[in-house]
Amino acid sequence: MRASSSQSKYQWSVKAKKNLDLTMREMEVLIAMAEGLSNKQIAEKLHLIEHTVKTYASNLYSKLNVNRRTQALKIAKELKMIE
Repeated sequence: MRASSSQSKYQWSVKAKKNLDLTMREMEVLIAMAEGLSNKQIAEKLHLIEHTVKTYASNLYSKLNVNRRTQALKIAKELKMIE
C-alpha cells in the first residue's frame, strides 16, 4: 500500500503509523524525506508552504524522539515504517 499516489519506492507500515499516531500527511512528508527531497521540494510536491513542511517535520521528530532528519529516517526504517 502506498502513502501517496506518486510512484515512490518507499512504502509504509500501517501498524507502525498507528502505533506512533502519525497523520497521513506526516507519513507523506516522511516518505518524501526518504526520497531525498528538500523541504522546499516536499512543499511543492504536496502543495504546501515550506513552513508547513517544517512543522510536519518537527512533529515527526517529536513522535520519533529524534532531533534530525537522518535520525528520523533511521528510526522509521528500523520500525519498518518505510522500506
